[in-house]
Amino acid sequence: MMKTGTEQLEASRESQNNYVLPAGFSIGCADAGRGRTVALLHCSGANRSHWDKLGKAWSVGAKLQRRVLCPELFGCGQTGAWPHRRPASLRDYVDLVALALTRAGEPVDLVGHSFGGAVALRFAALMPERVRTLTLIEPSAFFLLRDDGPEADRLFAEAAKLAQIVRRGAMADTEQARHDTMAFFMDYWNGAGRWAALPPPMQTAMAEMTGTIARDIHAVFAEPTRLHEYAELAIPTLLISGGRSPGPVNHIVRRLEAVIPGAIRVCLDDAAHMIPLTHAGELAALLDAMHAANGKRVVPNWNFRSALNAHMVPPPIKSSGEVRPMNAPLTEQRMTAAAGGSPLERMRALAPGFARRAADYDAHDTFAAENFAEIKAAGLLAAGVPAEFGGADASYRDLCEMLRETAHHCSGTALALAMHTHPLMANVWRWRREKAPVEGLLKRVAGEKLMLLSTGGNDWLAGSGKAEAVDGGYRISARKRFVSGAEAGDLLMTMAIHGDTVLHAGVPMKSEGVRIEKTWRTLGMRASGSQDVVLDKVFVPEAAVAVKRPAGLWHPFFHLVSMVAFPLIYSVYRGVGERLRDEAVALAAKRRSDGDTQLLVGQMEAALAAAVAAHEKMVDIADHATPGAETSARVMTLKRAMTDSLLALGNAALDAAGGSAFYRVNSVERLFRDLQAARYHPLTALPQQRLAGRLALGLDADGRAA
Repeated sequence: MMKTGTEQLEASRESQNNYVLPAGFSIGCADAGRGRTVALLHCSGANRSHWDKLGKAWSVGAKLQRRVLCPELFGCGQTGAWPHRRPASLRDYVDLVALALTRAGEPVDLVGHSFGGAVALRFAALMPERVRTLTLIEPSAFFLLRDDGPEADRLFAEAAKLAQIVRRGAMADTEQARHDTMAFFMDYWNGAGRWAALPPPMQTAMAEMTGTIARDIHAVFAEPTRLHEYAELAIPTLLISGGRSPGPVNHIVRRLEAVIPGAIRVCLDDAAHMIPLTHAGELAALLDAMHAANGKRVVPNWNFRSALNAHMVPPPIKSSGEVRPMNAPLTEQRMTAAAGGSPLERMRALAPGFARRAADYDAHDTFAAENFAEIKAAGLLAAGVPAEFGGADASYRDLCEMLRETAHHCSGTALALAMHTHPLMANVWRWRREKAPVEGLLKRVAGEKLMLLSTGGNDWLAGSGKAEAVDGGYRISARKRFVSGAEAGDLLMTMAIHGDTVLHAGVPMKSEGVRIEKTWRTLGMRASGSQDVVLDKVFVPEAAVAVKRPAGLWHPFFHLVSMVAFPLIYSVYRGVGERLRDEAVALAAKRRSDGDTQLLVGQMEAALAAAVAAHEKMVDIADHATPGAETSARVMTLKRAMTDSLLALGNAALDAAGGSAFYRVNSVERLFRDLQAARYHPLTALPQQRLAGRLALGLDADGRAA
C-alpha cells in the first residue's frame, strides 16, 4: 500500500511538551498518493500495515484522490522506542504525530483507531487548525470514563482491570507471561478464541509488543482531560463502533456523540474492535462520504450495514481456550441478543408455526394472537430498541429484513408487526438524531415487551376524533379504523383534533373508555386483526401530548413518518410478493414447456424485479436521507411505483399459475388477496401524484408558492 518513509528529527526540534528527542531519532511515516491529505493513526502495537486493507479498498472504489500518511507511534514499525525514562504522556504522542505531519502542508482528514483514536482526539483538541475532519474508530480514550456517572464508573473499572493485566504481563519479563497476556488482550477486544486462531509467528510478534502496549495504556490512563472539555470541538466528526465490541469503547463513542457538536455515530453491527481489518470495505465507504462532504449528512441515520465483501470478513471463530474477555453491560446485552440469534434468525425460528397457522387465520377472520405471543416472548418487539435501553439494537435494514421474512410465512402477522415497528423506529430516529427525550418509551418497549399501535394511516394529515380541553389535559372521543394488531397492543399512538390543531399522544389500551370493536372482515390481511378502536371520552394528560400541529397541513412529524414508516411497511408487501412468485412458479412448473407459460412467468419476474428495485431505493433513502418535503415525495413516488409493480405481479401470478390459483387450497389465492392491501396505505394514488406534481412545479407540499 505505502512506500517507506522515515522522518529524521534534529535534537533541537522541541515539542510543546518541553522535551527534546535524541539526535537521529526517527519517525516511520508511510507516504503515498496525491490529492487531499489523509492521516491514519494505528492501534497500539501495530504499524503502517494496519491500514493495508483500507488502502486496497480505496484502490478499488475510492471516489477521491488522496495522499495518505501513516505515522507510526513510539516503538512501532520504523519509529524508535520511547527514548526517555519518564512515562510517555498522551501529549507526547500528539507531538510525535505533529512532527510526522509537518510534511502534509495542509489540514488533514485525521483518522484514528483504538489507541490511535485516543491520540487523534487529543490532537484535534490541541491543534484544531491542522484537522479538516476527524474520524474516531472505537477510541480507547478510557480517561473519558472518569467522573461520568455510575455506568461509566463500572466500565472504567473494567478497562482498568485490562490495563493491570497488561502491565503485569509486561513486568513479568517471561515469554510465557507475555504470550498469556496478549492472549487475554486479543480475546478481550475480538472475542474468545481469536488469539488461538492466529498463526504462531504472529502470536510471537504480538507478544513482543506487550511492553509497548503497556506504555500506551499508561498514557491513556494518565491523561487528565474529561469528557466535557470536548464540547467545543468544532471539527466535523465521525464516530464508528462495532456492535460486538467491549462496553468501554462503545460507551465512549456514544458519549462523544452526545458531547461533540454535530458528531455523527455509526455502528457496524456485526463488527468487533478490529474494524480496519475486518470491515475495510465499509470503512472505506464511510470515509469516502465523510471526506467528500466534510461531515455534513453523509452517513446513515441508522446502523451502517452495506453488503459485505466476503474476502474482507473473517469467518466466526469458536472459542478454544479458557481465556474469557470481561463484558460490560452493553456488551452483555449484545451478546445475549447474539446468543438468541439476530432478529432475522429469531423470526426464522418462529416461521414454521406462523406458516402452519396462516391459512386458518385467513379462513376464520382471526387475529394472529398465537404468533404475537411468540413474538413478544422472543423479544422481537424490542429488536430496534438501542442496546443501552435493553433492546437488540438492530439496524433499520435488519428490521426491514425481519418484516420481509415474516411476510413469507404470514402476511397479516408481518403487517401488524410493521405497524408496531414504524412508530418505534421513528422514536429511535428522534433519539439518535435529535436527542429527543424518548428514553422512557424505548425502555418500556424493551422492559415491558410493550407493543405499539398506530392509527396514522387512517388519520393522516387531517386527523380524526375530537379532543376536549379539561383540567390537566384532554378528553378524546374517536373511532380509529384499521388499527393493526389491536388485540395484542398496549399503547395506541394516535391523534385527535382540538380546534384547528391536531394533538398526537400515546393512549394506553387499558385506559378507561377504550374498547375494541371487531369489524375486520376483509378481502385480505385478515390475520393483522386491524380492528376499530373506540375512544369514549378517554382522558389524556397534557404531558402525554407529544406533538401539536395544524390540521390538514404537512408538518415535520409527517415528513419523518413518511421517511421511516413506508420502507418498513412495504418490506411486508415485498415479502408477500416474493412468496406469491414462488408459489405461482411452483404451480406453473407443471407446464414449463409451454411458451405462453414461460412468457407469463417472465412477466411476473419483471414485475417483482421492479418492486424490489423500488423498495431497495426506499430503504436506502430511509437509511441516509433527512426528512423533508423532497424526501417525502421521493418515498411516496417509489411507494406508488412499488404498489403498481406488486399489483401487476399479482395479476401475472394468477395468469401464470392458471386455474389452480383459483382454488383456496393453494396459497396463491390468499397471497393475491393479501397483496391488494398495498393500494390503501397513504398516500394513495391521487394524493401522491398531487404531492409530486406540486414540488415539481415549484410549490410546497401544501400547494403554496415555495
